[in-house]
Amino acid sequence: MRQPSGFNGALRCAGHWSRLSCLLVSFAIGAGCEENSGASRSRIEPTRILFVGEGKDVASWRVIEATAKAFAEAHPHVTVDAVAPSVSSPVGQQDILRNLAGKDIDTICILPVQPDGLEAIVSEIANSGIPIVVVGRDVIGSRRSAYCGPSESELGEATVTACGMVLEKRSKTLMLLHAAKTDERQGFRYRGFQHELPMAGGVHVVREVDCGGDPAEAVRLAKSESRKYPRIGCWALLDDWPLRSLPREERLFGLGITMVVCDADPSLWPRMADGQIQALVGYDLREAIRAGLTIALRLTMPDDRRFVTDVHIKAEVFTEANIAQLKARWALWEQGKRSPPE
Repeated sequence: MRQPSGFNGALRCAGHWSRLSCLLVSFAIGAGCEENSGASRSRIEPTRILFVGEGKDVASWRVIEATAKAFAEAHPHVTVDAVAPSVSSPVGQQDILRNLAGKDIDTICILPVQPDGLEAIVSEIANSGIPIVVVGRDVIGSRRSAYCGPSESELGEATVTACGMVLEKRSKTLMLLHAAKTDERQGFRYRGFQHELPMAGGVHVVREVDCGGDPAEAVRLAKSESRKYPRIGCWALLDDWPLRSLPREERLFGLGITMVVCDADPSLWPRMADGQIQALVGYDLREAIRAGLTIALRLTMPDDRRFVTDVHIKAEVFTEANIAQLKARWALWEQGKRSPPE
């Protein structure tokens, strides 16, 4: 077992590691496993997991809080402390991670606001001996112990599927907004999109626009390009960049131009209700959080941590036909409950 580094010395007491070496448990981490699968296992000492959310002002926070509470209730010897910046912020998340001195923490989970910029601190914490699990958006190139969330390639492929559904009775032409040149994670999503495109039944990309992941630049480019191509079938957005700072009452495009967005956050639902968006691509957020907590617990078990692997949550397409199901599932997630069986 790696010995604590200088960074870790501020985080742990010397006896903290010795108690972990006594623990033994094994349990399934599959997506179908119930939360109480490990509730009967006895532990000599309690385990403390820290879950860092995006921010307390976004919808994911309620799901994190409820899922963490349910997980801790199912595992009596586990404490899950859910923390987040008051306002969603990558800097706020970094500040939380940098201010761990004196905290008795066994493992960490984090749902990043923006994975870029977290690689160094995630690796530093991991090198100190504290395992860290990334949820939802992977921190590529870091020394995180595991990732639980959707495959970026699959998200790109699902976006093509969504475009095919939207364009079934429209012009099979689309504009593509991406950030593949500056973002490695988005590069995987973009390549997944391109790989799936030939299977989309004649759907043709008229023009690609790289916004570099900048929300303001995304708005500018989308509006200027849409004026050049007013009869386009739809826009495919490989993330919600232009909608992040756009006032709710302001439309990104004129009437008659619709979008497929590779995101399914509740903040986007009103734009789907009024027809601005016709399809969203998302995943089971609650299941990704639960899987992350399960792996975080396994990482405290000397005999189990060898078998820890990434957990991929399938990408899903939501349209007017099934958005009500997504809303019902989200309501369950906010209560710490799993999605109903399909």
